[in-house]
Amino acid sequence: ELRARGFVFLLLGAACAHLQGQDTLFIYENGVGAINLPFRASEVGVDHARSVHPLSLLKMGKLVSTLLSTSFRFSNPFLFWTKAQMCKVFNDTFSTALIAGTVTCDRLHRQTPMQCGCCSSCLLRRQALAVQAINDGTGYVIDTRPPRPEDRLHLQAMLHQVVALRTLLTTPDPWLSLAKQHRVLWDIVDEIASQEGIFPEVLIMKLLQLYTRYVEEWEQVRNTVGVGLLPNSELQQ
Repeated sequence: ELRARGFVFLLLGAACAHLQGQDTLFIYENGVGAINLPFRASEVGVDHARSVHPLSLLKMGKLVSTLLSTSFRFSNPFLFWTKAQMCKVFNDTFSTALIAGTVTCDRLHRQTPMQCGCCSSCLLRRQALAVQAINDGTGYVIDTRPPRPEDRLHLQAMLHQVVALRTLLTTPDPWLSLAKQHRVLWDIVDEIASQEGIFPEVLIMKLLQLYTRYVEEWEQVRNTVGVGLLPNSELQQ
């Protein structure tokens, strides 16, 4: 049900766009979140949404085009951006007050504050703001009580992924290493190249740049984001 919800939102968005005479619905999601690679090899799709995955958007575009009997597409202009890159706009527009009013948490609470601060979505939010040196005025549950063992699980998994990505990206052939570990990246390149007429080499370069930048961002702020959740020995790996 939770996974289907995202696709229902896409269909509703497509219907609204079509009624307004538009043939494209833009989805604004950072590339790391959209592709949503597993944190560990042992995972089997747990907590990894696919509704705005680039392959999902291509397939949904075909479905909606068939339903409407006209060409329709979903487009994510920020597929090759990290969340931190997207947050740079707050530095440029002095609109940081808007941040506290947004919600990104996967585990919302009924009380105030609502956002947990330790799920993968909260952590990526905190990482992105830390990279841009933006003061995070968001209220988080973990700031209101002592940390619990379960609070650190997502951060451990995300940092495990960062270490794994760093290893793959520093091999003699980073693309071959990365795509061999995450074969879906080959599918993304093949499908986008085929449907949008972009050279595969260009897409490969953009994906390598995306994950290289993501690793560098985490290296920059892992101590800031992880303070209080993980011991220094884990943060320094």
